[in-house]
Amino acid sequence: MEIQRITEAYQLSAYGRNGPKTKKTESSDNAADKVKESVEFSPSSINLQKVKEAVKTLPEIRIPIVEEIMQRIKNNDYPISRHAEDAIDNMIKGSII
Repeated sequence: MEIQRITEAYQLSAYGRNGPKTKKTESSDNAADKVKESVEFSPSSINLQKVKEAVKTLPEIRIPIVEEIMQRIKNNDYPISRHAEDAIDNMIKGSII
């Protein structure tokens, strides 16, 4: 098999048992222990994250407001013509349609 011939030519096993051995030096181990990384977030970044989490918990559609408007439309107590144009403009600005 070709793989066996290649590994034999380089005197390596498929799992690297016969490969070059590396020795860890004591100084490299100590240097790795001494290096520690830390990250600090600014107060504004922390506040922004809190706001994002709070917004995620809010419903996308404010059901009570929608139900109130639906009831007013049924009772002919809601000026549809005036609010329809505003709603369409807001959808266009918000890239909804």
